[in-house]
This record gives sequence, C-alpha cells and structure tokens, in this order.
Amino acid sequence: MPSGHGPGAPTTPARGFYSASAARLAQALLDRLRAPGGRAAQTGSSRSGTRPAPPPDHGLLWCAFAFAGGIWAYFALSDEPSPWPVALLALALAPAVAAAHSHGRLRRPLLLAWWALLGFLAGTLRTALVAAPVLGSERTVEISGFIEAIDRDGGGAQVVLAPVLLSGLAEDALPRRVRVLVRGDGADGLAAGDAVALRARLFPPSGPVRPGGYDFAFRAFYQGIGATGFAFGAVQPVDLGPRPAALEIRRQVALVRDGLGERIRRQLGDGDAGAIAVALLVGLRGGISAEAQDSLRQAGLAHVLAISGLHMALFSGGVYAAVLAVLAVFERVTLRFAIHRWAAALALIAASAYLVLSGASVATQRSYLMIALVFAGILAGRRGLTMRSLALAGLAILAWSPESLFAPGFQMSFAAVLCLIAVYGAWARRPRAAGFERRRAAGAAERMLRRAGLWLTGLVVTSLVAGVATGIVGVYHFERASPYGLIGNLLAMPVVSFVVMPAGVLALALLPFGVAAGPLWIMGRGIEAMLAAARWTQALTPNEGVVGSLPASAACLLIGGLFAMVLAAGRMRLAALAPLGLGLALALAHRPADVHIPDRGVGLAARDGSGTLRVSARRPGFASEGWLRAEAVAPSAFPSRRMTEEQQRCDAAGCVVLAHAPSAPGSDAESARGPRTAPLTIALVRDRRALPTDCVRADVVITQLQAPEGCGGQLVVDAVTRATTGALALWLVAEEGRTRIVRLERGNSQPRRPWRRPMPDSP
Repeated sequence: MPSGHGPGAPTTPARGFYSASAARLAQALLDRLRAPGGRAAQTGSSRSGTRPAPPPDHGLLWCAFAFAGGIWAYFALSDEPSPWPVALLALALAPAVAAAHSHGRLRRPLLLAWWALLGFLAGTLRTALVAAPVLGSERTVEISGFIEAIDRDGGGAQVVLAPVLLSGLAEDALPRRVRVLVRGDGADGLAAGDAVALRARLFPPSGPVRPGGYDFAFRAFYQGIGATGFAFGAVQPVDLGPRPAALEIRRQVALVRDGLGERIRRQLGDGDAGAIAVALLVGLRGGISAEAQDSLRQAGLAHVLAISGLHMALFSGGVYAAVLAVLAVFERVTLRFAIHRWAAALALIAASAYLVLSGASVATQRSYLMIALVFAGILAGRRGLTMRSLALAGLAILAWSPESLFAPGFQMSFAAVLCLIAVYGAWARRPRAAGFERRRAAGAAERMLRRAGLWLTGLVVTSLVAGVATGIVGVYHFERASPYGLIGNLLAMPVVSFVVMPAGVLALALLPFGVAAGPLWIMGRGIEAMLAAARWTQALTPNEGVVGSLPASAACLLIGGLFAMVLAAGRMRLAALAPLGLGLALALAHRPADVHIPDRGVGLAARDGSGTLRVSARRPGFASEGWLRAEAVAPSAFPSRRMTEEQQRCDAAGCVVLAHAPSAPGSDAESARGPRTAPLTIALVRDRRALPTDCVRADVVITQLQAPEGCGGQLVVDAVTRATTGALALWLVAEEGRTRIVRLERGNSQPRRPWRRPMPDSP
C-alpha cells in the first residue's frame, strides 16, 4: 500500500470507496438467495435444514493475489531490472506449469509462482513503455501544445498539456505531458484538444512530503507527466496544425460531458446540489465545495461521489429492465426469442457508453468489468457475480496498469467488493432453518415487512463490512476515519438508492431531449437530503475524523487478516486473529516522527519543549498539513500549531529552530527530558555567508544551497542531498544531556528507479 495524499491525489479518501457495491450489491445478492432454483433454494430444507454447500474454489482469486504480489515485488526493488530475462523465464516455465496443472503435488505452488512472475513482468514492461523525459530543474518557460484535459474548480483550472514546443528544451527532452495550474478565468472557453500557448513556471514532479506519504512523482511518471507548475496570465489559442486523432476523440467526449454538466447546472443551480449531480452523472467533480466534501467524508459518504458499482448497476440495470419490459409487451417476440439476452446486450452497450461518459476512473473500470461479466453471464446462461469475476476484473486492470495496485481507489474498491462477496457468499451457503416454508406462506403484509427488514439488514451488513475494509485503507492513505459511517449510510443511502440515482439515471436518459427538468428536480431534493444527513453525522465525528498515520506494515497485516477472515472456512478463520492482532499492536505502538524536512524549501516541523509538533510556516500549506494530519491534528487546529518565537528565531540569513525529543508517556516533558538536556539545534540557511557559522554551531543544517566540504553536525541537508533523499523524517531521543537523532527515513527510498531519476534536459 503506498501513500495517499498529495497534488493530484483523490480529493476524498473514497475514490472507489465502497459505492462499488453498497446497498445495490447487497440487494442483488439477497435477491439471488430468494430466486427459485438459486443456490439457496437448492440447499434449502423445508423442516430440518441441510448441510451447507461446499465453500467456493478461490483458485483464480489466489492467482490474482500472486499476480499482485509479483507487481509489489517489482516496485520494491532498489534498481530497475531488464524485462527480457523475466520474459524468457516466464516463457521457459510455461510448459512446466502446464504439465503440472493437470497432475502433481507442485501444481498450486508452480502456478502461483508463475502468476507472480507474470505480475513482475507486467510491472517491468509497463515502466519501459511509459518512460518519458522528466524536467530536471525548475524553470520559467514558454509552452505551446495541445490540451489533453481540463479540471476546473472555483479557483481556476488544472490544465494537462501535450507540449509541442517548450523553450530551453530539445525535442528529445520534451516531457510527454505537463500539468499547469491556470488561476482565475484564464482557461475559460478552452476544451480538450485545443492548441494553446502560455508562459509558466515549471517544476519536476514532487515526491512525498513525508516518507510513506502520497508520492506524486510516482503517479506522474505513469501518467506521462514530466513537469508541473503554474501559468502566468491567461492561456492563448494558437495554430499548431491538425490535432491528433486520439485528441479529437477525447475532445468530443469532453464536449459531451461539459455540455451535459452545463445543462444540469442550469437546472439545479451552481450550488452543491447541482455540482454533486454533475459528479454523479458525468464524473466532473470540480464544482463541489470543500465544505460539502468534508461533510460527506466525515459522514462516511464520500463513496457516493465515485462513479462505481452503485451508479453502474442502476444505470445499466435500468436499461436492462426497461428493454425487458418493452420487449415483454410483444407476445410473439417473448415466446420465440430469449429477450433477456437482447436486454443484456443493450445494457452492456449502455454500460460501455456510461464508462466513457463518466471519465473511466479505476473504480468505474472495475465496476464496468464486473457488470460486463454479469451481462456476459446472462448471454452465456451462467452466473456472473462471483469471486471469479472480481479476480478477472482485478487481473485485467493490473495487467493494463500495474501501478494501480498502489492507488487508494483500487485498494478500497477491491477490498470492499471482495469482503462483500465473501460475506454474502457465506450467508448464501448456510443451511436453511426449519420453518422456511412457513415464512413463504406468510401474508403479503408480513412478507413486505420481512423484505424491508432484510433490505435494512443488508444495508447494515454492507456498511459494516465495506466500512471496515475501506476504513483500513483510508486511514493509511488519508489519516482519516469515519467512526459514524454506519449512521451516515443508514440515513443517506436509502435516499441515494431510491431517489437520487434512479432520478439521475432517468434524467441522463432524458437530457438529450430537453425534458429532464422533473427528474433533475427530484434528484436535487434527494441530494439536499443526503447533504443534510451528512452534516448531521459530521457533527458527531470527533476531531473531524483525523486519526493520525498508520504504518504500512500495520495496514498490510490488518487488511491481510481481514481477507483471511472472510475467505477462510470454519476454524481456519481463527488463523486471521494473528495478523489482525499483530497489525493492531503495530498501529498502537506507532510513534510519529519528531522532525519533518521537505524535499525543497526551508520550512520544517519539529516538536517544542512540551512535545507538541509545530510547523515553521506562517500559514499551513500542503506539506505542513500533511505533517500535522499524520500527528492526528484536525484541520481546524492547524493555525494554532505555528512555532513560537521561543522555538524559532529568524533573520535575513535564515532561521534557527529548536527541536525536542518527546517525553515518555504519562510523564512531564521537562522532568522526563531532564533540566540539562539540550534540544537539537536546526539551522535553516538562506544566505551562503551564514553557512560557515551554522555548520559549526548547528546540529542539523538545512539549505537550498550546496553546503561546503566539512560542514559538521549530526545531519546536513543541502541541495545535493535533497535531490537523492527527498523528504526526511527524523526520530529523536534525549539522553546524556543532549538530543540526538536515532532514526531517519527518506521519502525517496529507491533513488535509482525511473520515477526517481529525472532525465537530463538541455540547459
């Protein structure tokens, strides 16, 4: 699990949150249990019950786990391997694996090892295919190129350009893509595919603000983004000749999405109701206010904004039901043809169109693949919603983009759906209790009440199971949790499932005809009710949901233990208690860093004499917010965490900061540290003339300059060091009258990998 928060990171911890299946998946599975001839009917008993059905074969799922393990092994290497030896080894092992597949004791180990090798190979090939130049140093440039994407919000727009010309760089050193922030209305009137020119300040993609944090440089490398920055002034249209065919297709899709979004906003207004409706229907989330996003996040409802299982199921399922209803009117057609297959084919086409229209995020891709397998099962006369379909969807996404394994959306989406399918599958295999026939013979009112209770039970179980699965991933990536998410989902999801999304699907179908006002009005009122439930639940959430950092080892053990618990059978589930207990112990024993040093600039965070982590910045920025969130500090408390004059003193040449080791738990800071313990002295040097003095007097020297030879102290962090190590985190201890560094972690733990090694550009 890699990190989770940063520029370009999901704006909520729920890109693909458990909307992947939510109440709709629960209801589909429950309907399956009640279906005549279904598994529940086959294993049921009228009086005494029967033995439970045997557990399912998770062979393909284990192959998917092995494939993911191979991908993880590739990215964990300290140097870049060549793909050709790996490909030859996989090819050489193929006959042995095929021979062992039909017989032999080594069949499963060989098969899993081969899938792991394929995952390793997928990572190496993907890296080789996407490798592109990266800007080596910050500079001011003139750029001309084609717009590939625009993401607008209240303060401007993020514009992704495919540069054709970039001043100061040779053609073979041009980044494949550049992402530029255009402030204000400088990008108004522009769309994907337009040729533009602008002047901008560009920087190499930044690494994590703290070790284990969101690594934008890693994500940017696989997106082909070789530089980021901000534009000076407005973007100007230019003539660069005909646009590429792929950009023309993207432009047409973007124009359709923007047009639909504008129609929705005209009907519902520019408030949060209209912005959320646009996000739900066409995947454009730039207009949602920060307050609304915070409310949904803290209430455990951020998953609603991700177009995934719930949305895809309602949209394609609605098309399937509508086509089936229309065809059922014609008796001869119904009697002569398998109209459910016709409906499935049209629903699959509709789902494909919705995938393109919604922006095709990872959660949407996973949902589309699973929905496609469901409809393919209908076409083939087989069941499609199984653990096998989830494994196939995961393998398809990881084979296409192995780096998705480390994306929060992928992890949350697949963790939630895996646990839900496993839990409901176990429920389906349980023996039927005596009295089943008596319940079937109950009156209509009683059956209706039972169905309502069953639906409510499904919603509670879904919220609990998916909330736990995605909560572990969310805490690791975003340092946030939703302790009252169950309440938020119980209040809001009935409105979302029965009002917001059905009205939205109908509105999307009617928008091209200009008669969607009624469904949109209903959808808007439902969204307002959902926001009201979110704000009420938000008021219950302590510390704004911020819980602090979770180490990667603890997160992996917890999620692995959860998977073992839901996938194992019988007493084997007890084995899951070991990783769960160890992961919980590691989480409780985790101690945040005492000093944070960014990969650029002269800011930092350090503990004061009371053990409180404080930041040197005048107002918290992106880096300092990440440091404080890892310390479990709520955003509203950020302003109070500035360093005092006692801890930080500055002049024109730089600053001197005093950093203290934390006191022992339950003890007074000064008595635990001792009255004679000297704090760590950190010099933030701006002026080269101050370096000789600070190198002698300070324990730690931090500068954007190059430190002279022989600069002393416990640690020197200059321009050369930062280019290799990235952000640094230090752990301190007070002993023998002084404070010293006992542990150091680097943000760039693998400097020789391609996403850590900018290609040299022209001077």
